[in-house]
Amino acid sequence: MLEQRIFAEAAHAFSRAGEPFLEARALAHGALAAAVKTEKGYRPSPADIKEAYGGAADRFHLAAILAPNERLATRCHTVAGDCFVRADMLVEAAKEYEKGREYEKSAVSYRKAGSFEDAVRIVQGHRSDVQDETATKIIEVSKVQFAR
Repeated sequence: MLEQRIFAEAAHAFSRAGEPFLEARALAHGALAAAVKTEKGYRPSPADIKEAYGGAADRFHLAAILAPNERLATRCHTVAGDCFVRADMLVEAAKEYEKGREYEKSAVSYRKAGSFEDAVRIVQGHRSDVQDETATKIIEVSKVQFAR
């Protein structure tokens, strides 16, 4: 509770200071703290976890859009991808990882989501950023899927 209030207070201060990125980032971290609390609560439903982490991911995505430089935007996209994975929203995670230049995580998320064409596209387009073992697995699984 205290942690969430601190993030809200920080967001308010950044808003008053005219810092939209810092405000968005504070709200995103507050949403992530709330999602972790939800997950660790007493028997949370999968829908509750999905909603909490999905909301946090959306806030990190907004922060990435508002980021003043590429490094911060990339980091926010990556954290959004991590949140989408926790929400079991794998296609959304893959898209955020791709924007965050985490190409291996993007390809794996696309594969797990059943989006084999996108997984292969990532592997072929960013071969040096995907480990050989991961690339081989994705290509082999995709070949089997395309043969069906």
